[in-house]
Amino acid sequence: MIRVREPDLEEHAIWSLVLELNRIVEDRALLVCNYNGRLERESTFQGGIHLQESLNKRQVSIVLKQKSRIVGRSIHTREMALRANKDPLDYLTFGTIFPSLSHPDGSTQGLKALSEIVDCSIHPIIAIGGINQYNIANVMSTKVYGISVIGAVSESDHPVDSARELSEIANLNFLEGTKDRKCES
Repeated sequence: MIRVREPDLEEHAIWSLVLELNRIVEDRALLVCNYNGRLERESTFQGGIHLQESLNKRQVSIVLKQKSRIVGRSIHTREMALRANKDPLDYLTFGTIFPSLSHPDGSTQGLKALSEIVDCSIHPIIAIGGINQYNIANVMSTKVYGISVIGAVSESDHPVDSARELSEIANLNFLEGTKDRKCES
């Protein structure tokens, strides 16, 4: 999955980027675009939609009514995970797990919080933030469904090799189990 997350770009620039990436990846990867309540063309986009935690209930329901694609959402708290359990989402992204170059001054959640989110969510959890080849096995041990990375690949001298290594480590450490979890409020 490739997620387009460019909050500073104007709508036309985002769509130019999405169309170009869609052409490049063809059917080799799922292209997911952030929806922040301003993308007018999202109804014509056939890839996935990723909702920001800050969206209100009305904005979320607009996207969920058109549920003909994969829809995920960012969360940062247990409370949001519990709220998201009421929505027909395909995944949740939780973070920032470790210090991250893309959020240098942001707070981090850590592995304990990630494990708690995994345990209370009915949705598969994708961990994000500061994940690299040195900590990915620990991240995967929380029974998280997957990971999302930026710096571990984009900052590498050999990004293809780094992506391959991360994928191999994640696959070796993948643990089944998100579908049988029960959340206690």
